Amino acid sequence: MKVVAGVILALVLAPTTGAATVRATVDHQAVGLGDPFRYTVEARAASATLRVVADTGPFAVVAAPKTSRSRTGGMTIVRVEQTLACLDRGCVPGARPRSVLLPAARAITATSSAVAPAVAITLTPRVPASAVAAARAAYRRQVEVPPPSTTISLGAAVAILAVAVAALIAFALLLVWRGLRHRRTVPVQGRVAGGLERALRLLRESAGRTAPDRRRAADYAGLAAAVRGGAQVADEASRIAWAPPDPEPADVGALAEHIESAVGSGK
Repeated sequence: MKVVAGVILALVLAPTTGAATVRATVDHQAVGLGDPFRYTVEARAASATLRVVADTGPFAVVAAPKTSRSRTGGMTIVRVEQTLACLDRGCVPGARPRSVLLPAARAITATSSAVAPAVAITLTPRVPASAVAAARAAYRRQVEVPPPSTTISLGAAVAILAVAVAALIAFALLLVWRGLRHRRTVPVQGRVAGGLERALRLLRESAGRTAPDRRRAADYAGLAAAVRGGAQVADEASRIAWAPPDPEPADVGALAEHIESAVGSGK
């Protein structure tokens, strides 16, 4: 009888062949509101009917769950990975950190089941309680000037700037010198080919065209008048050509009459 009783006790205490096992883990034990974390449940059993139940409780699933099933050494392995985050009042922390339990994961087969220990997640507040209770929000102010990001010293930068300014001034003087030289080498008579008669004809014809044409005709007539010694009417023509407002048809007609009375018609 003692032998029979021992055999029966051994059968009762021995693990059932093909019994399921399950384990649940998280990649972060403490997270803040809205911070994602990975919740993994892995179950093993000899039965091919193994399935996993992994509820998330108050936590929201923020990515599509990944489920894998494999067979190794006569064992079926089911692995479920979920990305969760606290987005609900059921898990949100208060003034102090809050511990929230995920529902216990289960592994189920046709003949057995297993339950994993519940996993605890600590939810931490993003700001201290003093900041929440304050009448005005505290902002971080930068009161110090940040160091320069360049490696060039101040003296070198000033020297480079001075060289650049000198080069620009020299270039501007070169342009002015070339312009004056060109004006000296091209005689006024060459710039008013056709004489005063042609200039006056173009000036009167510009009365029927646009304001820019009237300006060009007035400038041309002023140069032709200067050749004939009419400096005063040349100044008047230059004012009409370049000063605001835009010359009207009557303005160029009056200018033509003034030039003719001052220096002649050019015939």
